[in-house]
Amino acid sequence: MAKSEIETQALTSSELSSLTPCARQHMKQIKSLNTKQLAEEHELSCGCTTAPLRDLLNFYACPKCDEVYYYSFCWNAVVENSHSWHCEKCRKCREWREWHCEKCNKCTYGVSLPCERCGSMSELAKLIGSE
Repeated sequence: MAKSEIETQALTSSELSSLTPCARQHMKQIKSLNTKQLAEEHELSCGCTTAPLRDLLNFYACPKCDEVYYYSFCWNAVVENSHSWHCEKCRKCREWREWHCEKCNKCTYGVSLPCERCGSMSELAKLIGSE
């Protein structure tokens, strides 16, 4: 059996199909993880518990407080889903305050602010402005 076949067997096909956007865009790294690395425990920022990396490749809800986490390969850290997201177009994890401008095709700061490059408005800014 080839090395790559052994490595991909560390994750089931069900686990591979439900990866977070960040994990999907770092598939080469995912496939290189071995069973020991997947079992490594990571502290959750809520302080309630730890979770193995294997569980953090998908969206993982803390069993004690229900905060949702995932592992960001962009930042090499466990992050709260409510405070971050992965922009599939820019291929980078971003803070919740940022949004992807379709006109510039770049992420920009301030979900309620116009794009810092072109002045386009985010969907949230449009909603706020129409009230």
